[in-house]
Amino acid sequence: MVSHLLFFNTDLTLLRGFCLSVGLQIAARDYDFSQVSPFEVHDVIGIRPLVKQVQPKSLDAMELVEAARITLEQGRIDHSLELLSDALHVVHHVYGPLNAQTAACYALMAALMHYAGDDKRALLNQKLALLIRERVLGLDHDETAHSYASLGLFYLNMAQVDKAIEYFKRAFLLSRLSSGDCAPAEVNLCTNIAMILQDAKQFEAALAFITHARDTIVKLGAQESIVEADTLHGMAVLNGILERVDEARTLQQQCIGTLTKLVGEEDPRTAQAKKWLTQLNRVVEARERNAAIGKSLSFLSFHNGLESN
Repeated sequence: MVSHLLFFNTDLTLLRGFCLSVGLQIAARDYDFSQVSPFEVHDVIGIRPLVKQVQPKSLDAMELVEAARITLEQGRIDHSLELLSDALHVVHHVYGPLNAQTAACYALMAALMHYAGDDKRALLNQKLALLIRERVLGLDHDETAHSYASLGLFYLNMAQVDKAIEYFKRAFLLSRLSSGDCAPAEVNLCTNIAMILQDAKQFEAALAFITHARDTIVKLGAQESIVEADTLHGMAVLNGILERVDEARTLQQQCIGTLTKLVGEEDPRTAQAKKWLTQLNRVVEARERNAAIGKSLSFLSFHNGLESN
């Protein structure tokens, strides 16, 4: 499953983008892109006109949504929920139930309820947003992928890890299909999947995803950033658990160097990264002492202590 996700054929992304740009509809089958001419004439099953249009927006709904955001910033969650409910009512009457604006309103309701700690209602509203986006925007739209990722987050908060990881993987696959192999959303998706896999003790798979997140950061030209430092630390932790101490040290030193350059040596994040590296070295020394007297010591047994200190 990991190789299927991480080594996705980007030719499909190019083909999808071309078809959407020119209005071409082709048969759904397994195309062999290694051939010079992977397509046949009968693969084209339709040509549809592309119409440019401006989606009208409801001024009343927009004002209600903006007011809900302002009240949320003020900490008035109940009043914000009332305003969003009114906005949803207006959107239903202006656009109807199957519209992208209606889905966006449901998604905002879900996010607000998630913030308020009501994960069950958040889950219900997010599922409605996903259902509408699948029907209106399509199964492979980037907004649909975002809805899957949000559902994964809600299930994770409800401690339903298996469902969460399936939704995250689905979001990752759709993101690759719609945006290619270097979309900014991939960084967060890969990081979330890696964290879940790490908690499930699937360390090799977790390392593959967190490494892909780092590779995506490099492709996007976002090296020497806080996001990359966090990713480097995650890679160091997983390499340490997998007994690859040299790689763990190198990655953590890179993390420290990035943090020092960005926020300085006195910043708590830099100090915490240095402390983790010091503790890693102590674990290695303890392993060597125990090996000398014939006892085995796993890095994993120290992992919780390393992260909590």
